[in-house]
Amino acid sequence: MCKEDKAAKLQAKLKESLFLIDHSYVENLHRLGWDDKSSSSLAAWDWPHGIGLFGLWKQYVYTKDERILNDLCSWYESRLEIGLP
Repeated sequence: MCKEDKAAKLQAKLKESLFLIDHSYVENLHRLGWDDKSSSSLAAWDWPHGIGLFGLWKQYVYTKDERILNDLCSWYESRLEIGLP
């Protein structure tokens, strides 16, 4: 598998995981006394997402691939619908 194929596969896996909400994380926040809205928004915006987003941003800067920028914009739009923590 060439570098480009590996990069595309990694990007697809990262994109898939960025849009998932970790429900066990939300449940743990509930156990700590967080309400539904606060726990859901924190789970949507927590730092692991930022690491992946930064990697995608760096890839966009390097490649200028508009699909990556569109993915980033979609992520932020979907998170803004959930609400800020």
